[in-house]
Amino acid sequence: MESLLGLRQDLYQYGAQSIAYLQQTYPQLGDLLIPVSSMGDPSKGFIVFFPLILSINYLKGVKFLGAFIICEWFNMVAKWMLHGERPYWWVVEQNTNITLLQTRLTCETGPGVPSGHSQATAVIWFCLIDTITGCLGRGKLLGWAVFFIMQMSMFLSRIYIAAHFPHQCFLGFFVGLIIIKKFYLKASWVQCKTVPLVFMSVFLISSALGVYMLLLKFGVDPNWSIALAKKNCLKPEWIYVDTTPFYAMMRFSGSAVGLSLSGFLTMEVFSSPKIYTKASAMMIGLGLGQLSNFIHKNLPRENLDHFYLCEFLLNAFYVITVIKIFQMMFANNLCGNQS
Repeated sequence: MESLLGLRQDLYQYGAQSIAYLQQTYPQLGDLLIPVSSMGDPSKGFIVFFPLILSINYLKGVKFLGAFIICEWFNMVAKWMLHGERPYWWVVEQNTNITLLQTRLTCETGPGVPSGHSQATAVIWFCLIDTITGCLGRGKLLGWAVFFIMQMSMFLSRIYIAAHFPHQCFLGFFVGLIIIKKFYLKASWVQCKTVPLVFMSVFLISSALGVYMLLLKFGVDPNWSIALAKKNCLKPEWIYVDTTPFYAMMRFSGSAVGLSLSGFLTMEVFSSPKIYTKASAMMIGLGLGQLSNFIHKNLPRENLDHFYLCEFLLNAFYVITVIKIFQMMFANNLCGNQS
């Protein structure tokens, strides 16, 4: 056990030195890499990429959302259990002589391993490129080149802003690939009826809460990282409630309930829509995503219990609304099923 702990500290030390080198040697990269983390926020998977993929290919959009929900669930549970540090507070808490720059996106409050951004980026871009190349019937080589460019961009971005150590990003990427294989490419779950899907949703919520309660039972504070974030963040306004594990749980659990209650997930009784229907559905879906994001940003945060409940209901209603609208629009085009 001591050797493993020593290895982890070595990873942190070498990782922090690498981050400092990157920040000090290539300061001009900040203008390019900081926006990557913002654009790659996991919330974009729900409000941007879900309606986008759904409009191109309904079945792949449903499979993407299911895989992305599992991605978010696993990331939150793994972070609670693995107890990973983040660079921006580790260098201070360990009294190292390493100085790391902080940005407005640095001070995430959850534990650091595995990287949620790297994990989400793997799932999002794999599913998006698979959907687009499948629709076009060509461009796979270019598509996968874009996939790896996006992974490397996110890897460098998360390291540059000192939100993650390098090994945390690598782990997030590989976990994302495993989730893709099991829940997107195979995706046997889409054949389930409503009741089994509801039970699966309840399992995701209860298992996450179970891990939380189990940690408390053994004397481990699941929210240990929030105090460190508040203590070591350069500016208090850089601390966002959106980065807490409980917010992530409300987001994926609400989406899971919404997906399970939507019905007709495989759309076998419906048809492949025409291009103008797809384009219209895409615009409506993206508009609903922005409306959901607007409501999220304007929810009062004084009472966190009330905020989390509203987030759960908002995400559930958003997913149901998008899927039902797409179903109604696509059902009017009778020209063969999607593959």
